[in-house]
Amino acid sequence: MVGERLRYVICREGSKYRVYVERVVLFRNYSSKISKKTSRQAGGRFVLSSGANCEGSPLRQNMSGRVCFVRGDITHAIGGAESHTRGVLNGLVAHGWETEAHLCYRPDLISSDVSLSVHACPDMFLNEPEVRQIQYNMTLSKCLLEQWIKKPPTLVYQRHGAYSFAGFRGAQELQIPFVLEYNGSEVWITDNWGEPLKYRKLAVQIEKTILEKASLIVSISEVLTQQLIERDVDLEKIVTVPNGVDTSVFHPDVDASSFKEKYELGQGPVFGFIGSFGTWHGTKLLPEIFEKYCILADALDLAPATLMLYGDGSERVDCERDASTRIFGKNKIIFTGRVEAHEAPIALAACDILLSPHVGNKDGSAFFGSPTKLFEYMASGRAIVASDLDQIGQVLKKDVHALTVPAGDTTAFAEAMLKLVQDHSLAERLAGNARQLACEQYSWDSHVEQILHAFKGRIAS
Repeated sequence: MVGERLRYVICREGSKYRVYVERVVLFRNYSSKISKKTSRQAGGRFVLSSGANCEGSPLRQNMSGRVCFVRGDITHAIGGAESHTRGVLNGLVAHGWETEAHLCYRPDLISSDVSLSVHACPDMFLNEPEVRQIQYNMTLSKCLLEQWIKKPPTLVYQRHGAYSFAGFRGAQELQIPFVLEYNGSEVWITDNWGEPLKYRKLAVQIEKTILEKASLIVSISEVLTQQLIERDVDLEKIVTVPNGVDTSVFHPDVDASSFKEKYELGQGPVFGFIGSFGTWHGTKLLPEIFEKYCILADALDLAPATLMLYGDGSERVDCERDASTRIFGKNKIIFTGRVEAHEAPIALAACDILLSPHVGNKDGSAFFGSPTKLFEYMASGRAIVASDLDQIGQVLKKDVHALTVPAGDTTAFAEAMLKLVQDHSLAERLAGNARQLACEQYSWDSHVEQILHAFKGRIAS
């Protein structure tokens, strides 16, 4: 006997699924040979072994090569997640890497140099989305393994998600360096911002194993990095890189005439928010904020204002319902629904002032996000009002790049909006400073460059 390892097994028992942890005694060295079990369907067994260690694999010295980007989600990315995926893929191409992407959908606006493989979701377990997600990753991991045995990539880059293990498993089996993009614990997110996972223990084990074995973890905020350290993840393999923006796509000179005509935007100020209406976005506060602004503005007989709310998501219905009960006077609020990626720069350019009313976590923990919309606002060259909340307040210096107010303070938010409407020179100065900062520090090219530099460091060490 040379050692032992744990393996995690999901088994179907009638109409139910159970997760088991097995302790396996090793009598010989770990082999990268693919087990036939990986081809079985969800009704059988699937093993995610924690025996192999991607971190300890022999890393290649060539710093340009072939990278495989993997997303194990079974839904189309929206909002910041979609922007992040597109930004990383295009950034990898810009840095000379041969880039492959494996997703369940075709993202907009990615470079034609990205070799894209769209893997359709299995038409089964339609009433069991979590089992469907697991099945998708089982199938995808088998497909990737078959490809990578013939032609292994230089590194595998995977965006973290619940039950997302396809890229990790292939990298583990073949000892390929593995980079994990970590935007937060999916277990925590579903516990606090959605419905707790049905197979939560399995999700915890997958997340724990991947964090432990990854060669490099890309954390999007200092708060997340600290959380990883508290989970005993080695600081030496964490790189903290905030999200970014394509400053050639989002810029002050985008022609917004089509949107202004479509939504009949007049001469009055236009406020805007774009996003997926997630709990953390603070969109539930926007009807109240806008009502307070309208009271202040109407008292001063200012021109009628419009609040554009671009996007769709879990809290949109509640937001619309609240808006229907409020009084906006001669002003108006417009819910547009989802905006396609190529329309997002136009949507923001149609606005004069952009809003980021993010809220803190209900459990009192620190805000760990790095809102992609924040950097798109900055690059668009529009004045910003934002919550002074962890990374948001660190990036946007108060009265330098934006007007920032305490998170959740709807009165202060409305007053800041009014201040920018009344002081055009202040709005222009803040917008110009924010645009300059985005160009200098927060492009997607810069984001990817920092990741690749950290990857080099891991190899050198």
